[in-house]
Amino acid sequence: MAQKIRFRMPFTTYHTWSCGHNRMKIFKLKSYCGLYLKAVWMTQQKYDFELVSYCLTDTRMDMVIRTKLNKEDVSRIMQFVKARFTEMFNELTGHEGTVWDKRFQDIVIDHEEYPEEYLRYLLNKFADMTRGYRFSRGKLNNIYNGVSPYFMEKNVCPLEITLHKFFMTLGDTFRERVGRLLLYSEGWRELPEFQF
Repeated sequence: MAQKIRFRMPFTTYHTWSCGHNRMKIFKLKSYCGLYLKAVWMTQQKYDFELVSYCLTDTRMDMVIRTKLNKEDVSRIMQFVKARFTEMFNELTGHEGTVWDKRFQDIVIDHEEYPEEYLRYLLNKFADMTRGYRFSRGKLNNIYNGVSPYFMEKNVCPLEITLHKFFMTLGDTFRERVGRLLLYSEGWRELPEFQF
């Protein structure tokens, strides 16, 4: 079956994700998570794009990316992240071959029926997933997620995160925005299921 043609346009927000090959726990150790952070940092140095958020679990990475005019598209960005991570992971572990399960998947958030709600739902989902992640110890403010900048001004996120316009329009101050985002946290389980 032919692969779906990926939508590639500037000023577009994508929710992307990739899983470990055969459900491999590619993020089961802190050192592996560090490789991911380094791979994304390398990508930020090479390409011009907005990293809106990210989230790691044992077997999967999720990223929210917004592309820019006349800059690299989402495929180029994700391919670079995955390739750099694979190189470093294989060198560290002695593993050979791919660590990823097929192509990365994506949803164009701007094309969703309710794009603002999708992103706000996703940020709360990331926060929920992060609190349950083995290295988070139940805390939201840790280096393994890129969602903490949306909930606390003083955070330890090691990568440059661009707060999305759908968050910025929630209020005039950071406190107002967080308060309204938390309303989604209270009710996200009751929202209609998004394709996630």
